[in-house]
Amino acid sequence: MSESIPITAQCLCKSHTFTTRVPVSSLPLKAITCHCTSCRHLTGALSGSRATAWPGDRPPETRDLRAYQLSPRMILFFCPTCSSPLFVKDSSHSSSSSSSSTTTAQDDEQDKYWVPTGVLDQRGNDDDATATPKLKMDWGIQVFVGDTVDGGASNWFLGAEKEEGKRWLGAGGESERVSEAGEYWPAGLENLGGTARGLKEEKGHVRLKCHCGGVDLVIKAGEAQREFEQLSVGPGKEKEKVEGAPGNVLPWFVDPVTHKSLATLDGCDSCRIWSGVEVFNWTFYMLKHVGFGTVEGEGEEGAGEGFPTDTKELQAAIDRGSDKRFGTLAYYASSPDVQRYHCGRCSAAVFYALDRRPDMVDVAVGLLHSPDGARAETMLTWELGGPIGWRGDMAGTWREDLLNMVEKGSESWRVKRGYPQSWRRTAKND
Repeated sequence: MSESIPITAQCLCKSHTFTTRVPVSSLPLKAITCHCTSCRHLTGALSGSRATAWPGDRPPETRDLRAYQLSPRMILFFCPTCSSPLFVKDSSHSSSSSSSSTTTAQDDEQDKYWVPTGVLDQRGNDDDATATPKLKMDWGIQVFVGDTVDGGASNWFLGAEKEEGKRWLGAGGESERVSEAGEYWPAGLENLGGTARGLKEEKGHVRLKCHCGGVDLVIKAGEAQREFEQLSVGPGKEKEKVEGAPGNVLPWFVDPVTHKSLATLDGCDSCRIWSGVEVFNWTFYMLKHVGFGTVEGEGEEGAGEGFPTDTKELQAAIDRGSDKRFGTLAYYASSPDVQRYHCGRCSAAVFYALDRRPDMVDVAVGLLHSPDGARAETMLTWELGGPIGWRGDMAGTWREDLLNMVEKGSESWRVKRGYPQSWRRTAKND
């Protein structure tokens, strides 16, 4: 058996690859899940960020990566082509106050480099599971859960390695520990009964904004819910509008009862590497229900209007680059028919667009600024009570323990809270 295993950090477009070896004796590596508002707005994921210390014996060479100063002592380095986040230089415990955007041999030895676990993989000639141990991660630590208001995804990541995870309202070990008794977040269905349909015009808008503010848009949640409610054909007819059923008049992602948009847990490899987060979270909206936010220097007047209603129009507008309302919105074509929209300055995932669905986009849940909490339950219906999306990409890999934890944890939380099984799950089970 090998005494060490090879691991790599690689971006989605494969322009940048970093390789090192990890002693088997140092496994499992410890990962920290941060639910803070900054991390959610930096990645686009509900669970914020999940990172471990880079195990290499020297700092990674970041000269060819794009740098973003996310705090006075922390710099994010990401791929300038596909936007995959690769490293965070943390000078919090360094005696140096320098904020250098490149790594040199003279860097303070106390600087720490964090790597998002989503870009890590176990590769090399000796990565066969029969020849060497699999990479192993301790997923149990969660911090800054208090920022979520409603607990976010933290309840879905409990029970790593058959032990209760450790959650803190703020910094780990320095703030109040979150108990499993549920006193911090309601066990009832307060937010589930609420909707945005009664909120008119801007009051029904929910901000969609990245960490740096370069992407500043709105989701017209109230308008969308009112429109979909009007498409209903009367009491007792809801079952006709379930996806695939006769007489379906609602988009497949709209709850036929509440008219909220579906929100999902996605385990696909591409979204994982692109965002740096193992389980990403998408919701879905028609482009006609997406609008511009405030344009710098122009105030709120006209906010929300004029956004493209077709994915080809959106792509063409970004290519032209002449409309300042799009801010720092950029895209990477990960396939001939796929555009992954992100912030070109801070790397945040924003949209996933597919040519065969020209009138809609997948929307990154972590960028929503919903006043009721990170899960945004007045505008979203979470698809819980079954396997997560693209689970096959995680099954059978060293991430399988995380997959099992999320599926079991989310279902346990759903049942305990009394959260209804999604209408799509119910239809599949009937």
